[in-house]
Amino acid sequence: MYSDDPVRVDTTVLLEERSETTSRVHENVACWYGKMAPYWTTLEPPIRKRLVLRVHQWIAESAFVNGALRDDVLDDLGPGGRLAIALTEVVPGADQQHWRPWIRATLRELRRCLGSPPALQTEAWWRRLFLGPSYMRAPVWRPRHLRSL
Repeated sequence: MYSDDPVRVDTTVLLEERSETTSRVHENVACWYGKMAPYWTTLEPPIRKRLVLRVHQWIAESAFVNGALRDDVLDDLGPGGRLAIALTEVVPGADQQHWRPWIRATLRELRRCLGSPPALQTEAWWRRLFLGPSYMRAPVWRPRHLRSL
């Protein structure tokens, strides 16, 4: 089921072969993602789970058009970008400062992953794209009265 075939193959490959490879990779990734649902839905703390799932929603709804990475996708990942704003909106106002490093690290990882050459967009790449945010550690939080200790 697992394949390291690129999602986008060399342009000299016939169109039928390219769509078959792309379809197979997408089907395998969709199956894998579904099997990972128990992992995604049990992330802690709950804010982290909501942030990770919001990243996944953005990947599914906004990062790709007709199966191809949008040309301007990296714009969404910068300060003031669509995903950066969407993630900030997930976090309650009082916790914004606390979660800012997590959001920045996640956006940086997504820029690195989405900026890689199309030839590297294999199943492993897709898995890294979805797993990256869940691997980011949740910020360590201590109640205000214990911070000076």
